[in-house]
Amino acid sequence: MRALMRGYANTALHSGVTTIRTVGGISDFDGRLRDEIEKGCKIRLRAEKEGTSRTSSLPETIRKARTGMSRIPVGAAAPEGIGALLRGGTSGETMPGPRILTSNKGISVPGGHMAGSLAYSVSTPEEAVRCVRKIAAERPDLIKLMITGGIMDAEKEGEPGVLKMPPEIIEAACKEAHDRRLPVAAHVESTEGVVAALRAGVDTIEHGAMPTDEMMELFKEKESSLVTTISPVIPLALLDISKTNARSMDRYNAGIVLRGIIECARRALKEGIPVGLGTDTGCPYVTHYDMWRELYYFNAFCGVSEAFALYSATLGNAKIAGIDAETGSIEVGKAADFLITAGNPLESLRACHQEECGDGTVPGQPAPLRVRGSGCSAQERDRQMSERTEGIRRRLYGAQDMVRISSSSCAGCGACCRGMSDTIVLDPYDVWQMGLITGKTFEELMGAGIDLHVEEGVILPHLMMKKDTEGCFFLGEDGRCTIHAYRPGICRLFPLGRQYDEEKTSYFIVPEGCVKGGLSKVRIDKWLGIPDLPAYEDFKSRWHSFIRTLTARIAAEQSDETRRNINLYFLRLFFMQPYNVDSSAKTFYEDVADRMKRFADAVL
Repeated sequence: MRALMRGYANTALHSGVTTIRTVGGISDFDGRLRDEIEKGCKIRLRAEKEGTSRTSSLPETIRKARTGMSRIPVGAAAPEGIGALLRGGTSGETMPGPRILTSNKGISVPGGHMAGSLAYSVSTPEEAVRCVRKIAAERPDLIKLMITGGIMDAEKEGEPGVLKMPPEIIEAACKEAHDRRLPVAAHVESTEGVVAALRAGVDTIEHGAMPTDEMMELFKEKESSLVTTISPVIPLALLDISKTNARSMDRYNAGIVLRGIIECARRALKEGIPVGLGTDTGCPYVTHYDMWRELYYFNAFCGVSEAFALYSATLGNAKIAGIDAETGSIEVGKAADFLITAGNPLESLRACHQEECGDGTVPGQPAPLRVRGSGCSAQERDRQMSERTEGIRRRLYGAQDMVRISSSSCAGCGACCRGMSDTIVLDPYDVWQMGLITGKTFEELMGAGIDLHVEEGVILPHLMMKKDTEGCFFLGEDGRCTIHAYRPGICRLFPLGRQYDEEKTSYFIVPEGCVKGGLSKVRIDKWLGIPDLPAYEDFKSRWHSFIRTLTARIAAEQSDETRRNINLYFLRLFFMQPYNVDSSAKTFYEDVADRMKRFADAVL
């Protein structure tokens, strides 16, 4: 299965698709494939830097084999990476892959769309919450709900897309996903279903249905988007059933869905609602290399221009997916995602099917930065920033460099201190510093500035947000931090990202920085304001590695009681037990290093 999926991803890439957004898949295979491709990009990039990279003939060999032009050679003549591919690996070390945004397996209800195959089945809001948490542990990019039925599973003629998922389940799933800063996409093919989905907070409606005034107002109120998918419905609605082997009822219902999708897109465009393009690849007659058809249908059925169809499939889609800072348009600082065509697509969108440059990317270019929401810890997001920005044309800085990030005349808007949920995860240094400024122990800070949550089985402390304002517990009424001199490391770092190499720590500017504007230059070490910064950087690097090892240890443990005991020991040793030191950071680093060694000897 993994080999099959890797082949499909490679096919999409060589058709000019550099980003795949997959919503509903087999287990967590899509996420694992995403991670393997990104790991391969990093390995390839390092090899290029070291001058040890080799040009692989694997992509061309596979293409020829698929088209019957040749057979894949074996033995010594086999292209590099073919063994890993045939064994079910990704050969990511040698073969580039597309950027993948994935929901992994979706969520449905008993008797609902794709329940038991591409979606888990839940019966209550509580089960929905647990299911979202389970999926979030796999570090997805979004959550997918199957809210209505579809065409092929309809039970009556004239009733496709029957609402299957109760509103309370939709709402519970959306709330849990949003608390973890994960967007929610939903399969919906009826007006009733779209309205229910939007009311509950779904971010993107996949497919659509006959529009109403209420539906359009909800799209605007919730700031949701529509993803139009004409490609999968065209064959069922327009081809003769002798060709499709579908039931006559299926063809009739497909016609209803097709009209609903087209009219929903037309109305949404008229109302200024964001409309993206998808293919529902995997449906009958919808291949992994025919994204161009969706643009063509969008132009033909919805009456948009060729230029707008291209925009919708590129920058429009990137904005909906939340990755427009890294792709979607050709700009300085963005990924080199482009397709060179033989003809002019502004004259005919069929030109997108006749590419001159097959893979659409610069060889060796890694997938750009994609910071996930609170489905991962701050340590993990730091690691993602490090790994996924390595090699991208993003300027890196040292601690002594000057960067334009300082809001010295802070207006106190508090924008950077609100809506963080549980994402400001604290490390021992943060908790130690907060204890110094407040004079409180860890236990006393619990519920009064610090809370706990579980990330991939590990119990971690995080900065507490106020429920009424969603602002930080330490955010004053004037919009300023009341513990600013002792604020956590993540707060100090913003709006910078940190990249770790084996010998040094580098910094880069995160595109979504201070909303105030009019920033001035400041030296990075001064901005951070951390005494003995090299020692702190060394501590952060070792702590991140330590947490990853601990996460793997807990994941491998079968006993619930043992997992609880490990977590309790971890909390007691690193957070509850006071650091019996004065304000000397050097002494703290020595103390925490000793505790890490004791913990590793006992547990890891």
